Amino acid sequence: MSVQRAMIEAPFTANPDNTVKEIINLLSEKHVRAVPVTDESGTLVGLITLRLLLKNLLPVSASMEGGIDNLDFLVGTTAGAAKKLKKILDRPISDFMTTEYHFVDIETSKWEAIRLMVKSNTILPVVDNDEDKKLLGVLTAQATLSELTNVMKEIEDGKYQETEE
Repeated sequence: MSVQRAMIEAPFTANPDNTVKEIINLLSEKHVRAVPVTDESGTLVGLITLRLLLKNLLPVSASMEGGIDNLDFLVGTTAGAAKKLKKILDRPISDFMTTEYHFVDIETSKWEAIRLMVKSNTILPVVDNDEDKKLLGVLTAQATLSELTNVMKEIEDGKYQETEE
């Protein structure tokens, strides 16, 4: 069975010119942690995540390999983060989004898509094909939970049939 059954169609999207402020507001209003970034034709060009934004607010040493593991000793860290946030609020998300991400096409099996979503630890964009990359939907942990609930109901109702997928 393909990922289409478990994906969320017509997800919230951003474009590369959206500002950090606009994306923070979108993430907050929609209660999501990641948003696909598409160009004007609907082609997937990246992902912007809360994690990427937060990484830019931490002291550089905190995000370096072998850097600071605990920031509790820092006094005024909120002021430092606020200062950094003020500097980036009006910048385009293209400065912060990742262009290295997993995605699947609409024919990918549901469980292969779930595997990739778990591996990447974020939403998984679903596109029409690997060449055009027109965004069709996203696979999220919540959508997966809904699918697992449906499967559980089928098991309880005796409708589950073992098949190879």
